[in-house]
Amino acid sequence: MEGSDLVPSKIKWQYFRIVKESSDELIKFDDIVHLEHESGIKTSPLIIRQIQDNAIISGSDNNVTQLTRVALELCDLPGCFLFILKTLGAEGLDGLEIINEPLRGLKTTKTIAKGDPILTIPFELCWTLDTCIEHPIVSQLLHKDMHMDDPLALLLLYCKFFPQSDFRTEHVQSMPQEYQNSIFWTEQELIYCKGSSLFHETQQLKEQIESDFRQLKHSLQGSFFDQVHLEDYKWALATIWSRAVDFFPEQGHVRCIVPFMDLINGSNTVPTCHMLNPGKYVQVIAGKDYDNEEIFLNYGPLSNARLARLYGFVFEDNPYDEYPLVLYTMENSPLFEQKMLLFEKYGLGQHSLFPLTAEDPLPEPVLLYLRIQRAQADELEQLHISPQKASTRNEYEILESLSAGLDQIMTEFNAETVLEAKLKQVEKHSRAYQALLVALGQLRIVKHAKRHCQERLTRVLS
Repeated sequence: MEGSDLVPSKIKWQYFRIVKESSDELIKFDDIVHLEHESGIKTSPLIIRQIQDNAIISGSDNNVTQLTRVALELCDLPGCFLFILKTLGAEGLDGLEIINEPLRGLKTTKTIAKGDPILTIPFELCWTLDTCIEHPIVSQLLHKDMHMDDPLALLLLYCKFFPQSDFRTEHVQSMPQEYQNSIFWTEQELIYCKGSSLFHETQQLKEQIESDFRQLKHSLQGSFFDQVHLEDYKWALATIWSRAVDFFPEQGHVRCIVPFMDLINGSNTVPTCHMLNPGKYVQVIAGKDYDNEEIFLNYGPLSNARLARLYGFVFEDNPYDEYPLVLYTMENSPLFEQKMLLFEKYGLGQHSLFPLTAEDPLPEPVLLYLRIQRAQADELEQLHISPQKASTRNEYEILESLSAGLDQIMTEFNAETVLEAKLKQVEKHSRAYQALLVALGQLRIVKHAKRHCQERLTRVLS
């Protein structure tokens, strides 16, 4: 910035230094509140403390001689956070800016070619399990029975409940205070996706979170967690689910929240474009050419149900949408042991889940599972030879049974016409919008599976 000398310092309390103005006018520390009011900029506690320290170190008592207009411009939350990141070694920030429409995200302010680095964040600034282990307070609360995300949740909550003059507090304060994940939906919003896997998964997840919260309340009694409410714990989990990235280096699994990178929205149309150099940095690489436009990360081949549950958003016409069909064989069914041997031979199990998709609405493994499940003794022998068909009788029975089962599944959804009409009425990107898109996607896949089943049944009868 012109007219200022912003230099990183190794002094613990000082992330930056601001040169004196040319005038000799002294600005008293007590006047900062007035300056905030006049400028419309809220001064961060971290910045105030460092201005105080700077004044004391320079021997100017409580007169701040190094506060400039430039300094105040750095004190709004995004500006302060960005500047601290840059000072601590992050690269690429000058070519990016935060946007808020249609969703909060990041865009480039220059042209970036495919394959070029967009953003580089030092690994030591990321939130990881090691960060929790090294924290003087949180480390004392960790125990082996905790779920994978609980250590990070505790660190996030500690930084939120007990703000310090440090980088992590600044990062937490820059995070959303509300999320759109399905665990936060109202009953009415959730009912829009009744019949879908998301409806049942969200109900089960809410129950699991409440159970985990009660256990933490018991095991961490007497700690700061006494002040934490269920909604706070849900906020911390949603922060991790929606903002953390997973890497799988040779040493194992690393889950981390990467500052500033956690603002980048997801897209299923760009290649995977983030990488970890273990112990050194996390880097975002341009998966396409960018020219003053929003940048995206690829979150992987995720269905809308999973996106809504973990991230709080969905894609229109998501090619990775699926309906998870669950099949189960009772232990008291005839020839159970022989059937289990066949299941094992073909890589199936007593309890099996099959993703039905628009591209493959009736996967062959579904039919094979049902052939084995409904097979008589001689048909089991035939299936040992070939999995393609046991007998005409068996094929007819499994297709009729499957058709009836798909009919039953469809009755659990709202009618497609009702879902489509409601989708036109709700705000795009809202929770209701997510629920409706999830339901429509899965209902259409089930209907597609039903048509394929009927076509096969017709061929068997002909």
